[in-house]
Amino acid sequence: MQIRNLCNRIAQKSPFLRFFAFVLLEVGLLWLLFYPAFMQQAAMQWDATEIYLPWKHFITEQWRHGFLPLWNPYMSGGFPQHGDPGTWYELSYLFAIWDEYNLQSLLYEYLFHLLVAASGIYWLLQSLRFSWLLSVSLGVAYSLNGFFLGNAQHLGWVIGFAWLPWLFLSFWTVLKRAESGQKPWISAMLLGLVSHFQFVGGYLGVTAIALYCLLGLWAIWMWRQQPRYQLFAIKKQFVSLGLAVFCFVGLSLPALLSFWDLQGQITRSVPMSLLDTQFGNWPWQAISTMLFAEPNAEMAQRLGADISLINVRWGLVMLVSLVVAIVRVALRFKLEKTSLLLLLSALGLFSLLIASGPQTPLHGWFIYKLPLLKLFRFPALYRGLALFLLLVASAYALGSSFSRNRIWGLVLSVLILIDVLCGAHRDIQNTVLVKIPAHEVNATLKFLASKTTSPGMPQSHCLPLRMNVDTAQQWNQRVPFMNQNQGVYLKIWATDGYNPYQIASKNGVGEQAMAYSHGLIGLDDKGRLVKGGVLDIENYSESAQEMVFHGIKVDSAVSSLVVLQNPSKHWALSVDDGALSWSDFQGQGIKMAVVDGFRLRYEPKYLGKTIFFLWKLFWLLTAAGLIINGIQYFQKARS
Repeated sequence: MQIRNLCNRIAQKSPFLRFFAFVLLEVGLLWLLFYPAFMQQAAMQWDATEIYLPWKHFITEQWRHGFLPLWNPYMSGGFPQHGDPGTWYELSYLFAIWDEYNLQSLLYEYLFHLLVAASGIYWLLQSLRFSWLLSVSLGVAYSLNGFFLGNAQHLGWVIGFAWLPWLFLSFWTVLKRAESGQKPWISAMLLGLVSHFQFVGGYLGVTAIALYCLLGLWAIWMWRQQPRYQLFAIKKQFVSLGLAVFCFVGLSLPALLSFWDLQGQITRSVPMSLLDTQFGNWPWQAISTMLFAEPNAEMAQRLGADISLINVRWGLVMLVSLVVAIVRVALRFKLEKTSLLLLLSALGLFSLLIASGPQTPLHGWFIYKLPLLKLFRFPALYRGLALFLLLVASAYALGSSFSRNRIWGLVLSVLILIDVLCGAHRDIQNTVLVKIPAHEVNATLKFLASKTTSPGMPQSHCLPLRMNVDTAQQWNQRVPFMNQNQGVYLKIWATDGYNPYQIASKNGVGEQAMAYSHGLIGLDDKGRLVKGGVLDIENYSESAQEMVFHGIKVDSAVSSLVVLQNPSKHWALSVDDGALSWSDFQGQGIKMAVVDGFRLRYEPKYLGKTIFFLWKLFWLLTAAGLIINGIQYFQKARS
């Protein structure tokens, strides 16, 4: 009775207090579930630590020392970091304000996006006028479903689907305001902001899926309008959506320009074969995970699939309620919003069939024929969309139970939370955390950082190393369990590592000699490597924007120098008295005349002061508009 009275009192309070109560519940549950990781007795694993952590550590370290993260010299012979949209995801930098980005920062960013996902479902259901208890229960359920926990290692996937409910909510708000004739500024700014976060933070495959989802939502909206109002509605929507696009472009300006410039080098810039696009599918036999079967390594091995790609748990209570609702519709019982319930359920099941890839013909019939979608592998990605659609469908199935009988609604809410928490606790042990002393790993990373120079700081009498660190066991042991991209921590110019660009180390004359050499080498007059040709360098410094060499001493046989970084049209070479010409050396280095010092600066001309001024201006106007409107909204709701 006391719990019921507390819920009733909260439900009668202002929207701000109701949302605050929901956030407290979500944060408290995440604390309980991830308690070992909070205490640094466990950490995230697989791609999260091997790929995302080094990238985020690098970009935040550069930012903390005042450099734009434009060029990453430490992986695959160097690559243009600014071309990856995630480099411009502002929220990642918040987790490196007080200290360098480490395992705990990665954990907090992941959990933050689970909170974003839960909040998105909460506000979406509240805007659709579902009860507070139902919105709370399904918000928690969405953030802890099998996709978010199964694919925890793929942080870009998690971020993309975390923002998906917000994208639906903001787009729906734009359509509603356009229909009612209200001023479109604020709703358009919100849609532009959420679209920006979706684009720069999430996996680009999720962004492509989201575009088709919004197109489908718009088609459903127009289908519900009377024909005589459709043309008038389109005109108003065009203005609102135009403002949203304008806001999105302004907020994403550096990321869009970089992405456009480097699209020819990005591995996902050209359509793949059907066989390639169907790599990484969700096996339909894993449907048993929806019925609380454990999606562990044994199941994945039996199905011949990756353990990250099989989990579709979202809650037995919601599943049963949805099945019962569909059966009642088949028996011709009257239900509220029957057409929406059936449509969302059908789309959810369709998404699961798409996720199964080559196991059904649907992926080849539909997805492979659509623009953008044929650029991406992993059909299992679509199960994230399926769980989102099925969750919203279950809200319509459960809505009447929560609104008509508060006691029954409270019972269902408790059952949903128990069901979800039990499944989440089990899944976290399988696919999210590994039990290691995370505090020791963080201490190791901090120790390695203390032994290397900060970005832009000179090093004396120490040549930059170029090595194959990812396959060298002695280097793997220095950075525990991280088998890729350790060059970021060791400040070594690695010839290997993972990056999203088609610029991995190339075979060529002298590669064997260069692979384990210093980052600056000498060539004779016939272009052959002079071993030990560079005798000494007084000092050099490097950052994500430039490399500076001073006091270079070479052997008499050396007639030219090569900096072993991938050539790019944006490199500008200069000496004290002006610019110096350079040439591409076998696709692996930058060849120049012998000099005693030079500055190699990475300068994409389109990322100038004007672009960053406009970018900052858009952020200032967007933040001010949303804050002012938010204050007004809560004041009106409170009165």
